[in-house]
Amino acid sequence: MEFDPKFPKWTQIADVIRKRITSGEYPLDHLISEVKLEQEFGVARITVRKVMAGLRKDGLIVTSQGMGSFVIACPVEPTRASAHPSAPAVRQVTVLGRGKCPTCGARMPDRPRY
Repeated sequence: MEFDPKFPKWTQIADVIRKRITSGEYPLDHLISEVKLEQEFGVARITVRKVMAGLRKDGLIVTSQGMGSFVIACPVEPTRASAHPSAPAVRQVTVLGRGKCPTCGARMPDRPRY
């Protein structure tokens, strides 16, 4: 991937991941590996961690220490989730526990309890 020098790399990578979530390439419960993203995009681990923090803030993933980061949101109603002009539209759904997605009815993953 070639990066646009006008925008931070982490926002461009986050946009790619958002697009994968909205297209269904990354379905609910999909494990997103920091190591694989680091290798795929050729960036430092800190950059990938910024990506994951942005996706967590947007309510698209949940991260559990020792388990990884998992997709928890359904792509439905459009909202602009990024400052990047080519950012895809996503609906932000935050999961608080067991149950089904209020939008599509899909089973939602359990949030780890500490």
